[in-house]
Amino acid sequence: TSQARQRVLARLAWGGAMRTVAGNSRDVEPRTPERRASRGWSASRRYGALALLFVAVSVAIFWPSLPGPFMSDDIMYVAMNPYVQVASLEHVRAILDPFGDVTLMSANYAPVHLLAHMLEWQVFGVNVAAYHLTNAVLHAVVSVLLVALLAASQVPFAAGALAGAFFLVHPANVEAGAWISQLKT
Repeated sequence: TSQARQRVLARLAWGGAMRTVAGNSRDVEPRTPERRASRGWSASRRYGALALLFVAVSVAIFWPSLPGPFMSDDIMYVAMNPYVQVASLEHVRAILDPFGDVTLMSANYAPVHLLAHMLEWQVFGVNVAAYHLTNAVLHAVVSVLLVALLAASQVPFAAGALAGAFFLVHPANVEAGAWISQLKT
């Protein structure tokens, strides 16, 4: 009985990592992130490779939309929005005001979204392809973040990567890259 007690205590101490070999039990090292990383790629390498793959896939998927014009909400949020096109402290304050003209004009209080468009307008101007490309890259980054969230929830990396890939290519997310104003998605 003292051997049985020692085995139970060993299991608890090692997080249940105990193997029985031919009727004898022996202690094994716990499954720590360091031990897992020593068997293959480090976490940063895995996520870096996954990010590159997801960016390539996302750009390939949204490639047909790159030359597409401003359309629908893009016109109101970006193409015809003087608060986005002229970067000034006054316009930043107006965007941050939840009861101001910008909120009434867009019928939506989304200051981070509009400030991001303001930054894009200053960098890209009317280069529509750059907006679409930015959305495609951000969609890939969000897909990798989903994988990281799942991994933090103890989902195995391969299963999380599969879920992230599914999120990346699912047709319900087409507006994330095809509509410039869906930067917020």
